[in-house]
Amino acid sequence: MSRDLQDAGAPGTEERAALYATLSGVFARELTQEGWARLCNTSTRESLRELAVDCGIEAEATALLQCLAAADGQDPAATVEELAVDYARLFIGPGPGLAPPYESVYTTPTRRFYGEALSQISELLRSEGIQVGEEFGAPADHLAVELAIMRYLVERGEARGGERDPVQAAEWRRQLEFLEGHLLPWVPRWAADVERAGATDFYRAAAGMLEGYLRRDQTWLRRALAGPAGQHVDG
Repeated sequence: MSRDLQDAGAPGTEERAALYATLSGVFARELTQEGWARLCNTSTRESLRELAVDCGIEAEATALLQCLAAADGQDPAATVEELAVDYARLFIGPGPGLAPPYESVYTTPTRRFYGEALSQISELLRSEGIQVGEEFGAPADHLAVELAIMRYLVERGEARGGERDPVQAAEWRRQLEFLEGHLLPWVPRWAADVERAGATDFYRAAAGMLEGYLRRDQTWLRRALAGPAGQHVDG
């Protein structure tokens, strides 16, 4: 990352990748008691707060951090059971779920699974050699997979680009294309469904934080590609 962008308060590669990884994990599967305890401990909450500040979404993260802090006075087993029920209602079903976390559902006129988005994401995974664990068991256009792809693209960009502006610009452009082509066209509507239908503060807050982060990252990538003086960076 160029010094000009760092001095302007831009998030670092590690912070961007870590936040994508964290949010991917939140929506990948139901939380276990161990996973919930790890999310709620003081160290994790502080790390998440720092990531939110570094990535410019401190306000958007407030509700989620408050939800995690409130867990100190709750029965963890009961909370995890409540979260599991809400996860199933929202993201699994019966039926398609109230907010299915799949791009195809939100980008096809009939809200069907296994649409063109699935083919596109599957091909991207193959072409990049990205492996999704067999235990995951969901179609590749799942939200958690798409967030994991963004993490991969961010980390790949740093490895390939470094301080070489043309290469780095090409990597930023690839990240922006994926963000605008596969996440932002549907995640805001999905987040609205989670806000409307969610029974727990946790998933409503996490969805709201995710939407805020995607929009913030889009703004940052566009600014990065424009260059520190507002000039386009050639790729």
